[in-house]
Amino acid sequence: MDIEFSPIRPLKDVRETNDFLRRIWARLRADLGLGFQYSPKLDSINQVQGIGFISLGKFSETLTENGIHEPISCSFQYKRRGIVDKLIFSIPTSWASCLNIDEIGDSIQSSLSKAAYDPPKNSRAKIRVFTPIGLDLPTVSGKTFDFTGGKGHGELAFDVTHYDEFDLEDQAANLAWSFCVLASAWTGNLFFLTREQDGIPEYREVLSLISDGDLNESVSKLACRSFSKLIDLLLYEAADINLVLKAGHLIQRSIFSASSSRDYLGDTANALIISALEVLSDKGDDPDTCKSCNQPKYKISQRVRDYAAEHMGADYWKKRFNGHYSDRSKFLHTGAIRHKRVYAGKSIPTVQLSAPERMAMPMGFSHDHVLANVTLLIFRKHVQAISPMDKKSA
Repeated sequence: MDIEFSPIRPLKDVRETNDFLRRIWARLRADLGLGFQYSPKLDSINQVQGIGFISLGKFSETLTENGIHEPISCSFQYKRRGIVDKLIFSIPTSWASCLNIDEIGDSIQSSLSKAAYDPPKNSRAKIRVFTPIGLDLPTVSGKTFDFTGGKGHGELAFDVTHYDEFDLEDQAANLAWSFCVLASAWTGNLFFLTREQDGIPEYREVLSLISDGDLNESVSKLACRSFSKLIDLLLYEAADINLVLKAGHLIQRSIFSASSSRDYLGDTANALIISALEVLSDKGDDPDTCKSCNQPKYKISQRVRDYAAEHMGADYWKKRFNGHYSDRSKFLHTGAIRHKRVYAGKSIPTVQLSAPERMAMPMGFSHDHVLANVTLLIFRKHVQAISPMDKKSA
């Protein structure tokens, strides 16, 4: 038996879809004891997004007593990618042996109908965030948040719109994690929701190189008004934040990779940081079309090069970033390692064509901290361009 339910009005985008789904899950948790076995599966041919399987606590005891363990499957149909057109719950026929399926269907349908009118709640969340070393974090605030700094940690307080306590916990954690991502990309420091110490043995050294040796100055960038505006945009769910957040994830992972092992993950860190610039440089413009084959011409390397030079203010950077982009492509597509000599104790000059100057250097040189430093600067300039407030702090 299938229960089908469509939104009262068509949903416009993924944000509205997620709000719709959160309302549904909260109402089903309250009325029927919803539980999830989350196993997404996409059927793009039939335009069906499988969500997984659900249990309903209200009926679980009866089903268990009768040896029935089949769950309800849950999916949605869509016409536009990621936007719910029709939500579908499929109740197993085996349930009919001990339960009235029609009554269960009516219960689900009733809850779905009520969910459309459930008003959102607003609560103040407080979540601690941490850095791997005990730097004194500043206390800062914006229109939507307060961050109380401490030594190696701080408390982030902000308002969260939610539909029940479970939803509150989920939304608060995800927004706080996005704060950590943006704070990492803004300062060059790593921020986490837990005390992360293992797996990042070279963090202090990498941070020192990226920040020109002044670790305290790096975290002081949190006090920049543009950073506060950035977090306000995040909590307002502004469209301008999407590319910045994607790039922030890549920058954070780049710093984490280099901090884990500059020797073995330096090239990976460089590739991630160039990918962040590729994301930031994407203005969504349609590419030029080739006159001979009528296919789009993609000049991503040129786009990244010009974007970096625009923010750095000199054509010198075009050549430099053209080389960086080329190094990334060679690493990803041909396996060309930037530096791969194991021993640094003796100088034995040998040729290595994949190295920047075509001469072999120790593996510890593979991470390009200058590239990381410049990318952090470009990231801050990009944010200030979409929200100009405090250009002196870049």
